[in-house]
Amino acid sequence: MNNVNNFLKEFNAKRILLSMELDLATTITNILNNFDFCIEYCLKNNILPDRRQIQHCPICHHQMTYYNSCHHWKCHNNQCNTTRSMLYPFEIKTNNFQNYISSLLLFCADIPIHTCIKLFNISSQIIQRNYAHFRDILYNIYRNEMQIQNLSFHVQIDESLFGKRKYDRGRILKSQTWVFGACDDNPGGRVYMVAVEKRNEDTLLPIIQSWCPAGSIINSDCWNAYNNIPAYGFHHFTVNHSENFVVTKEHTQRIESLWHQCKLWMNNHFYNKSSETEKYIGEWCFRYNHQKDMRSILNEILNK
Repeated sequence: MNNVNNFLKEFNAKRILLSMELDLATTITNILNNFDFCIEYCLKNNILPDRRQIQHCPICHHQMTYYNSCHHWKCHNNQCNTTRSMLYPFEIKTNNFQNYISSLLLFCADIPIHTCIKLFNISSQIIQRNYAHFRDILYNIYRNEMQIQNLSFHVQIDESLFGKRKYDRGRILKSQTWVFGACDDNPGGRVYMVAVEKRNEDTLLPIIQSWCPAGSIINSDCWNAYNNIPAYGFHHFTVNHSENFVVTKEHTQRIESLWHQCKLWMNNHFYNKSSETEKYIGEWCFRYNHQKDMRSILNEILNK
């Protein structure tokens, strides 16, 4: 089994290296090997603030100016006299900054951890810690988006079990997680997924109400927790999966496809820690809803 896992990791590393933009791979290598290049790259790409602009002191909120002579930011308020390093607003030690920025770019580009370790000179402990930190940021943003951005007026809903063995083969996981999901019926629309302890009406209907505008059309399977959806002001169409997956134009094919995509992504990343399942799917949904755009994901993380 270990030989199989090693082969899969080696194969995936080579496959991702071929698909990775050469510019990104070169940039990561240069960042890791040259501190000055790392700083110049961050300044050029607005990861670090322009040193010609005024920043605000984190203590007294007065203006701060960058001094090239001593390579730090200094507060204008003489009573405060706060200084910050050239890496401000990052509170990171200088000798950790290159690894941090490299991890950030690799995370935003959706490069699996095992591939990063194989391709670049970054320790597994550092990149795992950084990836977990970035994932927490995206997960919190994703939870906020679920609360303030509704899905469209035509929605597909479903539940799926994460952590089960396919064809009853393979290693038995310690626990399994039920996940409830909903997506816009139109291709390319938003998708939301959340882990749930139970799949009953009391659990699922409040989630549906929070995601779907009143009067929405909702497509689902025949799970009995959905029987009272019309009583909540929705138009409800069901698909009996034991007979077919499509009934005229009302179906759940898109949400079924998204389950597959999410699980495949988790498998490719070797994300199998059951306690982190909800954060994994939150990260995947965030990436999907933001068109998997590296710059968009980078900006969201930096703004937090």
